[in-house]
Amino acid sequence: MGLSAELQERLDILETNRPQYTHLGHHLGEKSIMLLVAGIGSGKSTIAQKMERMSATKRMVVKEVGTHTTRERKDTDPDSYITDIPHDELIDDIEHGIPINWSLIKNTGQIYSTYEDGLLAKHNVLPTLPDSIPMFIRSGLKVQVVYVARPVDDWRGQFKEPITDEGVYGRIDETLSSIEFLKSGQKIDGDAIDIVKIVNHDGEEALRKTAGALLDIVKAGDNWRQRAKPDTSLTDGFDAHINDMYTAGLEMLRDAEIEDNERI
Repeated sequence: MGLSAELQERLDILETNRPQYTHLGHHLGEKSIMLLVAGIGSGKSTIAQKMERMSATKRMVVKEVGTHTTRERKDTDPDSYITDIPHDELIDDIEHGIPINWSLIKNTGQIYSTYEDGLLAKHNVLPTLPDSIPMFIRSGLKVQVVYVARPVDDWRGQFKEPITDEGVYGRIDETLSSIEFLKSGQKIDGDAIDIVKIVNHDGEEALRKTAGALLDIVKAGDNWRQRAKPDTSLTDGFDAHINDMYTAGLEMLRDAEIEDNERI
């Protein structure tokens, strides 16, 4: 990605001020969003898509949030993804507080963002990074946060090692950052947040069970611990899986054929 010096300077300023970013559009308190936080390859997008397809069985409508991004379109992108947005257009919008949230992906320079028109239903679900959580809370949305872990052998087995792709390298680094957020006490703007912790096992039946449990939590809202606490088969071993993923991620970065990562 090659940006002009002027665009790069504007983006650098936005990135510096990102922890204070606030959406300046409409108050969105009549809608809810479930944020699925996890590392690359943990199944966030697959779970979100399954929740949307299964929501009618719970007599509700849940939609995966539409995303606006500067990156090129992929064959696997849903129709709700708006891709190939010029950097200058998205940077203009961010400077004016139009997106609800935005993220700059390390090593690729691509920007991902969410707009009000991407909230397609009263209840919405979105795979995201933990540093976007404060932006969604400040927007007035009713926010539920889910952290998804995966058994480490299943997770690590997806990647060809050593890592040579800069995009994958950056996303593994983000995986470590998201786990560090989880271990830090899960505070946003000084306030602790309640996180649903789920283990995503392989297989269609496990996926259906996970999506169903998360739909029940969406329906229960703030009372989910009393009315929709997930079955232990979806939660047992969570901390061990997270620790194993973190250790594996560090090993993968150390062994990568790409140099110059501040974490290692």
